[in-house]
Formats: sequence, structure tokens, C-alpha cells
Amino acid sequence: MMYLYNKYPEASYPAEIAENTGIDPTNVLKGLNGTGWFGAAKSLLNLGVVEKMERGDETYYRLSEPSPFHRIMSGYLQTSPIYTLAYEDTYASA
Repeated sequence: MMYLYNKYPEASYPAEIAENTGIDPTNVLKGLNGTGWFGAAKSLLNLGVVEKMERGDETYYRLSEPSPFHRIMSGYLQTSPIYTLAYEDTYASA
């Protein structure tokens, strides 16, 4: 997911995702499409996290917009002021 997040808005094909993440290509497809032990209900496509794009006879994937993953990462990458203050209070005198 981080690979697709970093490439957004570009789409990637499964072999490219596998090559750049070190994940087995079969497992990449299972996670995207929900086959095997992932199950269709847990697929990234079914959850709305990624979208499938077909160009000719090639199938590409990219994060959906707005993706739940985008919302999670947006909050994750920004530190809330209340947490910043608590951190400073705790570690400022250390």
C-alpha cells in the first residue's frame, strides 16, 4: 500500500508492485483481488482502497481517491498539537 501511496496518482501493474516491494507477485494479486486466503471481502478492491484500471489488455492498480488509506496516512503524517504538547511536556526536561 505504501508503494501505491507513494506513486499516486500513477497506476502500477502487479508485477511492478511485486518487484519494487519484494512481495511475491501471487500474493500481490491475492491482496488486490481477494483470492486465496485473503478472501474477496478483504480484498483491497472490495474495501475501496484501490481501483482497477484497464488499458488495452493490461490491468493496472492505484489507490482510490479519496482512499481510506489516504485519510489514514494524512492523519498519521500530521502530529496533532495536543500530542506534540504532551510529548514536549514529557521529554523537554529529559
